[in-house]
Amino acid sequence: MSAELEAGARGVRIGVVRNDGADTTPGTAEGLAAWHGGIEALERQGAEITEFDLPELSAMRIVNSAILALEAAAYHEKRLCEHLHQIGVFARHRLLSAYAHAPGTFIRAQQVRAVLRRRLQDATGDGEILCTPTMPASAPLLGTPSSTRYTAPFNALGWPAVTVPVGLAPGNLPIGLHLIGPPWAEARLLQIARVVELEGPWRHTKQIDPARPDTSDA
Repeated sequence: MSAELEAGARGVRIGVVRNDGADTTPGTAEGLAAWHGGIEALERQGAEITEFDLPELSAMRIVNSAILALEAAAYHEKRLCEHLHQIGVFARHRLLSAYAHAPGTFIRAQQVRAVLRRRLQDATGDGEILCTPTMPASAPLLGTPSSTRYTAPFNALGWPAVTVPVGLAPGNLPIGLHLIGPPWAEARLLQIARVVELEGPWRHTKQIDPARPDTSDA
């Protein structure tokens, strides 16, 4: 595995997702700049960069939300019945919202997922590594709900993925680049992530120790 990690990016096809089907801006200016910095590092190291429109990802987010909610409610059903008020407010509301789905939703969601998986496999080709921002902005503070816009679709597909830091936002919060591979491509994903880690903008980012004041401008 260690030899594979150092194999580099030369000749590897990276599909940059240009359109994910959302109607909103893909991210903050600083987040997108850091993401593009990671992509440029891959290109410098010999990766073949192409662009994809994958509007099906929007539908995959809906499918993921339904399946996740229904599976979680089924798993926690006994706890919901016997210890409802011992569950935190946020988690309780998320679990109870699953019961708003109509009977048969889970089966229909699984059927839609199968159709969308085939479409995405056809669109991306064999062996393509996809690349998106990890989030539209920086990572959130602990305990803060955040966007799963770019991670939820691939969670529903069950495809392997990895995130690599490519910058820091104000507050010392990391900005990530998200790499997604076809099934069983974990080794190749780690290989490409290693290139971003070594050659990407993160290595030039000034990381601030929150326990110590920043005196660089003093």
